[in-house]
Amino acid sequence: MKKYFFTLLVLCLALQVNAQKKIKYDVDLTYFYGLSINSDFGNFGRSDYKMNALGLRASVRYQFSEAISAGVGLGLDGYHNPDYNTFPVFITAQYAPLSDNRNAFLFADLGRGFGDTTHFNHGTTLNLGAGYKLMTGKNFGLTFRLGYNVRWADGKSKSEILNETKEDEVLFVRFDELKHTRHSIITSIGITF
Repeated sequence: MKKYFFTLLVLCLALQVNAQKKIKYDVDLTYFYGLSINSDFGNFGRSDYKMNALGLRASVRYQFSEAISAGVGLGLDGYHNPDYNTFPVFITAQYAPLSDNRNAFLFADLGRGFGDTTHFNHGTTLNLGAGYKLMTGKNFGLTFRLGYNVRWADGKSKSEILNETKEDEVLFVRFDELKHTRHSIITSIGITF
């Protein structure tokens, strides 16, 4: 195990040196504070369900200039109320508008969820917000992000469980299978190197 970790560390360092510090890596842990869900079955707010989610994202960005970088990433998000998982592949961009402080930045992530439909819900996701890098070394730092997330979940037609005594009465709907739009506030902490 130590041999594999050491090999991975050497490979990352070699890539960093070869790219002349133009390639940046980010790993973020994100909390999604759910605000609302809109679907054909109804609209629901935080007072109806305590919606939340956790996400783990890893991305690689190319630094085009001091202010602009863009790249690609992978994630794993677990949503609750309703419960489902997503496996987003996304493009990411950062813009640092302040010439005297390049650690403050604006960001945008646009992605699409993939994977088998049994374990992962498909759909499009968009993150927009602002962040700050607290650099603890020349090429290593902590990142903090605050933003807004919209998730357009692909779903099947409504999966309803009907009342056995009254066939026209719906007892339960599987919201994880519905097409819906979910709005959340996101906060994240991560590392950049």
